[in-house]
Amino acid sequence: MDQISQTAALQPIDTVGTMRRRTKLELCLFFGVTLTVMYVLCFTVVLFLPAMQTFSRRHLGGIDPQLMLYLAAYSPTLVAIALTAIYGGKAGLRRLFFSVFRWRVGISAWLLAILGIPGIWLGVAILRHFTIGVPISWASWYWDFPLLLFSTYLFTDTGGLGEETGWRGYAMPRLLEGFTPAMSGLIVGFFFGVWHLPGWFLTGLGGHFAQMDFVMFVGFTMVLSVVMAYLYVRTGGSVLLAGILPHMIGNIGGERSVMIHQTTWEYLGYVAVFTLILVTVCAKKMFARPPFDPSLSPQYYTLAEQREAAGVFGGERETAP
Repeated sequence: MDQISQTAALQPIDTVGTMRRRTKLELCLFFGVTLTVMYVLCFTVVLFLPAMQTFSRRHLGGIDPQLMLYLAAYSPTLVAIALTAIYGGKAGLRRLFFSVFRWRVGISAWLLAILGIPGIWLGVAILRHFTIGVPISWASWYWDFPLLLFSTYLFTDTGGLGEETGWRGYAMPRLLEGFTPAMSGLIVGFFFGVWHLPGWFLTGLGGHFAQMDFVMFVGFTMVLSVVMAYLYVRTGGSVLLAGILPHMIGNIGGERSVMIHQTTWEYLGYVAVFTLILVTVCAKKMFARPPFDPSLSPQYYTLAEQREAAGVFGGERETAP
């Protein structure tokens, strides 16, 4: 452990919760621009698709205008990269990508990342089976789910690849500067869910969201983001293991050919109970507000800025601006 981490670990707990003005600005920019890009592109398709298709047939060789929805799907990652480049330059981008592809975190962390969320689903399935008699589709568990998990789905799904560099790679470390991991997860989960709102107005690409209750969906994203927040802290800020893999696994579990989890209020209640158990067992990590941990710092921070945020600058504790 380096000197900054050692000193930060010894700081009293009342040094926490001071989020710098610059961090607040960057979070507002990230969430605001990401939502704006998503909504503008998607609702443009919703409102003007016939006119866009006519224009495309006449001038663009019939290219499907709905392809612009893929740009919308990648907006969290694209905005995160842009803001990191603006504020951190090449060094910031290198640190951001390092956090995204951080994989040397130990076997136990890998197992938690791969099996954590499916483990919650299995626990819910068993509990529902013995309490209200809901049958368990074991074929989905031992055949359909693994078959899709080890297919090319992981490389084509826009969920993990298109979003998690933004949600867990950009927003999460900045939120941890002023909030506990549990609260940071809830905040990310809220914006993560609200960002999907255009899916309830689309047909074709992304139109499957209309089958769900929007408020319930946001509840799911908030609850599961708390689990992902635990993975983020547990893996030392690995976006790959705390964001990309769990996100893709979650999407696979909801595919019609698999359906090992459901999107109902009753099911959400069960998942929330299991998440609450996880948070309670791991309360030391999830509710602790330790002094600023440089290993989870926003990726562009310089060494001097890490010392300042940790309150360790020239041996004196300073208040973050």
